[in-house]
Amino acid sequence: MQLFDIAHADALQLMKIEEDRMSLQRQREPGRSGHLGGVDKKLAGKEERMRLRADREEIGESKMFPLQHPRRHTNHCKKIPLRILVKIWIQKISQH
Repeated sequence: MQLFDIAHADALQLMKIEEDRMSLQRQREPGRSGHLGGVDKKLAGKEERMRLRADREEIGESKMFPLQHPRRHTNHCKKIPLRILVKIWIQKISQH
């Protein structure tokens, strides 16, 4: 599908920023190499949750058995904030 070009006839000569010129040239090429698109937020969220789940599994935490903070150890399980889990994970990696 060929769309019409709404840029000024002398747009390439009038543009002072090289990156803008390159972007306009890519938009004028056939295909969709120069199109602007957003991020698929649903997919990004799903990938982030999968990555976090894999990180938690790697350091031994699960929903059934969350890690416990050593200073606040009680008989019942307490969930630890993710930033602390990441620190624990980094410490375990650096020890190996």
